[in-house]
Amino acid sequence: MGSRELGEIKGAGITEDAKKTISQLESLYAHCMCMRGKEEEGEIWEADCKAIEIAIKAIRQQYMDNRAEKQGKGLRLYLSGPISGTDDYIKRFEEVEDRLTEEGYSVINPARLLERLPGGFSHEEYMGVCMGLLAACDAICMLGGWEGSAGANREYGFALARGMGIYK
Repeated sequence: MGSRELGEIKGAGITEDAKKTISQLESLYAHCMCMRGKEEEGEIWEADCKAIEIAIKAIRQQYMDNRAEKQGKGLRLYLSGPISGTDDYIKRFEEVEDRLTEEGYSVINPARLLERLPGGFSHEEYMGVCMGLLAACDAICMLGGWEGSAGANREYGFALARGMGIYK
């Protein structure tokens, strides 16, 4: 169990208390890992490392159980990816929307919604609508190529700052 796995659940929309506990466990785990090479106390530190790993796994399992329960209630996912400057964005977004809907998610597809708005909106006005939709969601799903999209990067930053689940 490493900080990469802990980082995955830290940013996945879990409670602040759980994030704090995970952070404390990370620090303690790093300390124990450094100390287990000590000749006299190595076995004690090794046992502590195992105990911390068990605690981390328990938190991870609780998070997964809570997430599964919430999915059953329609976890709201926002799709984010490049739209401007692409010709196939509607198809790409719809394919992901269809797959996630089949898995039980409630999907907010901005490509579908934006195509229904009347013309004359500026990019910034479209982004205002998108950010409002994103704020109403539990998590964001980043579609391929999002890194090259200014709008998707803005949505990613917003989700990150709010501690939302981020799926790539």
